[in-house]
Amino acid sequence: TSTIFVNRDITKEHEIDQMKTELISTVSHELRTPLSSIIGFSELLLSKKMTNEKKDKYIETIFKESKRLSHLVDDFLDVQRMESGKVVYHFSEVEMGILLPEIVQNYAYQSNYEIKIDNVASNSILIADVQRITQVFVNLLSNAIKFSPDKKQIIIHLSNENNGLKITVQDHG
Repeated sequence: TSTIFVNRDITKEHEIDQMKTELISTVSHELRTPLSSIIGFSELLLSKKMTNEKKDKYIETIFKESKRLSHLVDDFLDVQRMESGKVVYHFSEVEMGILLPEIVQNYAYQSNYEIKIDNVASNSILIADVQRITQVFVNLLSNAIKFSPDKKQIIIHLSNENNGLKITVQDHG
């Protein structure tokens, strides 16, 4: 009689399963938070009599939370595409001196923050995927707002350095 022992290290598989479980839990929580706000404020609008000012405030909150939910879903899908190697980039010339003010304008509703663009670059053209570079700066500004104390200034600085474009985002968080 003989005995054969097969030993296989499943530590990596276990760690990957654990990471997947944590990711699903985190994504579920992150999606549920804005969704709860959207549902709650929608119910209030449908069931209660209120002033137009209050309605406008609730509608604005629903809009912000919907955008947040959309960004979360987009980020999650982007991670999946990156992992599968199916991300397609569409490169073109992007004038950051024009694009950044457009992105900043979307944050006009953040009345507690002043976002200033300090453009001292003589050439602010990049070769980039417009959607991806926009997403980068939306994420940077969202983080700067999220982690900065109220009523502080956020500065985006553009300058030319080493035959390229240097862009910095400065916050007070």
